[in-house]
Amino acid sequence: MSKQRVNNNDDGIPTPQFTQLDYVNLTSHTDSFDVDPIPISWGHPDPLVRGPVICTVRHSSQRNAIGAHGGSYCVYTGLAVAAGKLNPDYVPNLKLTSPVFRIGPHPGWSDPRKIASIDPFGHVYGGYLEKGFDIRPTIAVTKAHIDLPETREAVSAGRLVPDGRILLSTGQSVVSKAAIEPVWYLPEIARRFGCTETVLRQSVFRMTNGMYPELITRPDIKIFLPPIGGLTIYIWGDPDTIPDEDIELTCRVHDECNGSDVFGSDICTCRPYLTHAIEECIKTAQRGGCGLVIYFRKEGRSLGEVTKYLVYNTRKRQAGGDSAENYFSCTEQVAGVQDTRFQALMPDPLHFLGVTKIHNFISMSDMKYNAIVNTGIEIVNRVEIPQELVPLDAQVEITAKVFHGYNAGKTYQGIDSNELKRTKGREYGYDKAETTDAKRKNIVEEKNTRARSLSLPTMASAKSSRRPVRRNPVTNIDRSSQRKNGRVFRLFLSTLVVLVIALFAMAVHLSRRVMRAPSRRSFHSSGGGVPQRRDAAISISGGVAAEKHPTSSNDITPTPNPIDYPGDRVYCMVPFIWNEEMYTTIMETWGKRCDVINFLTDSIVGGKLQGDKITDDPSMGYRPYWEYQPGTFPDNVIFINMTRTWNDCDKDDRGVKKVCRHIWEKMWRSWVYVEENHLDLAEWFCKVDYDTFFFPENVKYFVRDYKKWNPLTEYHYFGHWIQSRHKGSPPMIAGATVCWSRKTLDDIADVYREMPKGRTGGYRGKCEDRAEATEEASTSICLLEHLNVSAYAARDDELREYVSLDRYKDVLTWNRTEQGEWWYWRGKPNGAGEMENAIATRPIGIHKYKETRMIRELDQHFYGPKNNKEIKKLNPRSRTFVDKVRKNLGIDE
Repeated sequence: MSKQRVNNNDDGIPTPQFTQLDYVNLTSHTDSFDVDPIPISWGHPDPLVRGPVICTVRHSSQRNAIGAHGGSYCVYTGLAVAAGKLNPDYVPNLKLTSPVFRIGPHPGWSDPRKIASIDPFGHVYGGYLEKGFDIRPTIAVTKAHIDLPETREAVSAGRLVPDGRILLSTGQSVVSKAAIEPVWYLPEIARRFGCTETVLRQSVFRMTNGMYPELITRPDIKIFLPPIGGLTIYIWGDPDTIPDEDIELTCRVHDECNGSDVFGSDICTCRPYLTHAIEECIKTAQRGGCGLVIYFRKEGRSLGEVTKYLVYNTRKRQAGGDSAENYFSCTEQVAGVQDTRFQALMPDPLHFLGVTKIHNFISMSDMKYNAIVNTGIEIVNRVEIPQELVPLDAQVEITAKVFHGYNAGKTYQGIDSNELKRTKGREYGYDKAETTDAKRKNIVEEKNTRARSLSLPTMASAKSSRRPVRRNPVTNIDRSSQRKNGRVFRLFLSTLVVLVIALFAMAVHLSRRVMRAPSRRSFHSSGGGVPQRRDAAISISGGVAAEKHPTSSNDITPTPNPIDYPGDRVYCMVPFIWNEEMYTTIMETWGKRCDVINFLTDSIVGGKLQGDKITDDPSMGYRPYWEYQPGTFPDNVIFINMTRTWNDCDKDDRGVKKVCRHIWEKMWRSWVYVEENHLDLAEWFCKVDYDTFFFPENVKYFVRDYKKWNPLTEYHYFGHWIQSRHKGSPPMIAGATVCWSRKTLDDIADVYREMPKGRTGGYRGKCEDRAEATEEASTSICLLEHLNVSAYAARDDELREYVSLDRYKDVLTWNRTEQGEWWYWRGKPNGAGEMENAIATRPIGIHKYKETRMIRELDQHFYGPKNNKEIKKLNPRSRTFVDKVRKNLGIDE
């Protein structure tokens, strides 16, 4: 690729840099050396300062938009190049293409909340075009005559009178019109749909099978030209009058329906409603006002024409035939959703035209009405389609829509559940079409009679939305009985097979338990042979600590009935090297929210903790805990006697004593202690590093409300899933926060008690007690080898992590594409949360806060008063995350 880099001239427009199209570039990256996009400031009122949308292949380095011009037609451009019919370097001659009438600028052009799905300056391209940039307009403005048979019929019937200006004697109407391609400003699009920009980018990338990788690799580019249909604006009368609230404006927003709009299909009201709106627009323009139709390419409610026809087949073939009662459910059966038009983007062209007030809105749609009104546009009068314009087979549609909330007006009052069930469409076979049409015509006439007899106000509130219940009629009795008997027999056989398998599995399980059933002996003193501190556990209730004496290690505690277990109590086990300041900080912040919390520490006390380093403290040498006076340590500090201690390590080059890597022995001995002494105090047991800020209430949400797990009958081992760096080793849970169900702890403790000793050395891939073994890998190996329990990734539906392995303000900036597949990302699924979407908004743990000051600041972030001084220090990204966490915790309610 060759470039021309020339300094800007005084006009402020940079010199274009041209790309030679002699190779294929799969994607680009934000920090690539050849990336220099033209700045674009969406929402700036000055088009020169705002900057043009550049999305052509000839300026790859200066391109500031993702996608391609032409919407869905861009593929045909590629075909034309492939066929040799189009030179890829061809630049359109736009000298005679400027708009034939003026639009704007209007206030909405500089407000992203008003316009974010089209480029309001898409028809303004002067300076950059003259400088030599290959810019393609996204808006074209012209004039035309429209010739419709319905308009000519209205002239013949006397409903319309030609005036030679708006309506010609030929029946043609004179219009001004504009074609607009979609241009999305991604931050505002995401806001309107209630998601983050990252989620929007990932979802579009994923559901288009990776068509636009720059949605992921170019977060600096905020403009996207989606490969979807655009819209057309038709205006009857003077366009300059549209912003004037005192001049009558009649408007219809219409979504494409090729079958009806073009070919006259009678299964829906689309063409009749459209032509009625055009007739009303002509009348309004002849009265001195303005008529407006905005025609969106959203075929089949944006589900597509193929899906629409599949729905038609479902409607006609369902039991009982096509009915208003099942109108919406048929679409959901085929597409999984009723409608994907999502009207949040629909009002943008209205703001492009400067609309602030619509006097006559030719639509019964509650979704369109609400979307428009919610952006500040006033709607005075809502106009329903006349009953006589509704085709016979479209009675199903109009009845279902009115029942479910469409504006009924004066014409469609009285549609209730009985009417919903009565209204049927044409039979699918059409062999009895005349008979069926006659019956349906009688129903329609009854409706018209009732409507005319009602004396009701012109505007009626929409009915509340109610979902119809599908009813399956009884079919042939003999065949039904045969099918029923067959199902019963198959069900019996299936049940018998399952029962046999269950009995066999139970026998195997019992035999394994008998083979390895050791006595629940006290194991905590087997390490160094020194006396053990008295057993104690602190149970937290309402923030007040109360001593709980555990059951004797030889007592047998019966397992409660799974249905009747006390609840999802959380036991917090904090591996520790005694430090009074850190202990006090944890107990005064997240520790007080645990149901039970214990600090399990080595039997040697002394020194001073600084991060992961131990420094000598002259006031306190290294001594066993039992040499201290009684009452020196809190009751929930439990000393674990180990064969290897943390203080027998060498000093580093600077003379600083390190923490020895004997974490594995400390961990498994701690779990055995908890299982022997505290098993009945909780249902969920979480090991929480001292530098992790922990959310016990979110553990309860995750296991109970989200996963609906049973801790007494099911194995669970979960947290932040990571891949081992050792080949052949199973995935594991990062040690920052590891949670187990009671059943897992109960059974793994047996394994730990019987675990063989291994030789000192590097990774061996075995479940054994040995020096230099790592906690995470050894835990996952033991669980998988002996209990067949695998590490479970605690992620939400958006693949956000419940446990963060670094400070949240940093993790919220992590980008997988930029960082590459380092250990954090390795093995995670495609679409795993990143940047603002990296951490679940109900976090279980956030790691790497080694200073007490940091922990107290976090407690203010998530649990302190609203808008406290620590929250005010946060950057916008962190503040958004904190606000979401506080909302889910119910802090600010």
